[in-house]
Amino acid sequence: MELNTVKSYLRVDYADDDELIQLMIDATAATLGELIPGYNAAAPTARQNLLLLMSVKDLYDHRKKYGTNVQLLSGHASTFLYSEIYGGAGDGN
Repeated sequence: MELNTVKSYLRVDYADDDELIQLMIDATAATLGELIPGYNAAAPTARQNLLLLMSVKDLYDHRKKYGTNVQLLSGHASTFLYSEIYGGAGDGN
């Protein structure tokens, strides 16, 4: 996914965090590849794109906690994605 697309979703309009955001994109995409059988980073589904955006937003919102530690970023991305895959949003009850 393009950096500018993610920055737009995050509502970031400055370049100060570009490297950090790109690191978060890469860590999340790698995690998606590990968790989703048949995941194709070059042609993700709309749902996979949304999962990537949501995960990067969560990482970015908590960037002081994770910094640039790739292991922490990937671990958090895994946890977040697992909760989305297996926990879902529920049935509204």
